Amino acid sequence: MELVTINTPGLGDNSYVVAHGGTAVVIDPQRDIERFLAAADDLGATVAMVCETHVHNDYVSGAPALADATGAELVLPAGSGAAFRFRPAFHQEDIAVHGLTLRPLHTPGHTPEHLSYLLIFDDVPVGVFSGGSLLVGAAGRTDLLGSDRSESLARLQFGSIHRLASLPDAVALYPTHGSGSFCSASAVGGISSTIGAERSTNRLLTMVDADTFAADQVRRLERYPSYYRHLGPINRRRPGGIPTDPIPALNPAAVAKLIDHGVAVVDARPAAAVAAGRIRGSWAIELGDSFATWVGWLLPFATPLVLVLEEPDELAEARTALARVGFTDIAGVLWGMDQWTAEHNPVVAHRTMTLQEFVAAGVAPARVLDVRARSEWDGGHLAGSVHRYLVDLAESLPADLDPAQPVYVGCASGSRASVAAGLLADAGYQPVVLLGGSITHLVAMTAEAGSDRNR
Repeated sequence: MELVTINTPGLGDNSYVVAHGGTAVVIDPQRDIERFLAAADDLGATVAMVCETHVHNDYVSGAPALADATGAELVLPAGSGAAFRFRPAFHQEDIAVHGLTLRPLHTPGHTPEHLSYLLIFDDVPVGVFSGGSLLVGAAGRTDLLGSDRSESLARLQFGSIHRLASLPDAVALYPTHGSGSFCSASAVGGISSTIGAERSTNRLLTMVDADTFAADQVRRLERYPSYYRHLGPINRRRPGGIPTDPIPALNPAAVAKLIDHGVAVVDARPAAAVAAGRIRGSWAIELGDSFATWVGWLLPFATPLVLVLEEPDELAEARTALARVGFTDIAGVLWGMDQWTAEHNPVVAHRTMTLQEFVAAGVAPARVLDVRARSEWDGGHLAGSVHRYLVDLAESLPADLDPAQPVYVGCASGSRASVAAGLLADAGYQPVVLLGGSITHLVAMTAEAGSDRNR
């Protein structure tokens, strides 16, 4: 038996391919199914079964498309409510697959219908695919169906993680949601673990009752991407694969016409290129791991898009990432800004500054805008700086920022700060994006500089 983990860093999710005797089972695949077909092929196996642990809210499922492409059996929790044909999985009703056994375990909490699958090989339980139930050092969040249900589902989650914790110590833990996923109620410690390790180190398993657990989990919940509320219904209606129709290259006149018709422009070039000049009103969201998350969170769901890119191979990457979160309407691509500027179309630019330059300039902290999440801010920030999470900034600008003075914008890497700078520049502010390190680094550097001045 062989097992391959397929990670999607931008969404913090893991899918799994298990192969034995030329047959493969795929757990929680995403929409770009070629990855899973290739993994099965590398293992010398044919996909015979595709299983879902729950109806996903953070990505468009690839399970139906993968089953269609391979003729594999499609298995979903019996209570999923899916509006298409599937094999229903029931609690502790074993599913045999060519020498492997999957034992569904009802683990409600993350969602009501949620199942985990205990993998049994040669009559020995060897692993459990826990979806959004027990995670590495954490547990799945319970508010995806609405805050009014979060507490009752958290109580169910308490029972579910203890159900999984009662498995033998050596059983490997394979959660779907990992580090970087907004589907966790708190920070996740890694991709995989064992039941024994979680019983020893996961603080949630030390909580004595469901009420204590629920109160802790609900208290720690932060905002999650707005597109989540659209994907559960899509996944119940048998979503297809990623579109393959050609995406046209656009000239500036075509881009301007599309903008006039309400199409949004996403400038996915690197932060430095965007700083030199972008189309007014465009979203400066750099192509990278978190690209699709921020497009999906900040823009109206499934809105038509024009992409600004630099390299041809970036288009497939962007299309795949966007399709995973339900954005498939790409009207076209503008290759760089050279033609746009050559035709004397207006651009909006902003400055950038390294952390070293910032410290040397002695800028007052009150002119720093920190656009990280609340938990990051609480973990350490520049005293006297202004905090506004990027999502909140997109909804309203802080009243204590002065448009007549430069606003120094920082985050953990510069990506969110670049998005924020675009919003500020379009509103008439003078943003300066801090690059070359995180706000955490800046705090340490300013403290060291202050110490040096006092010597």
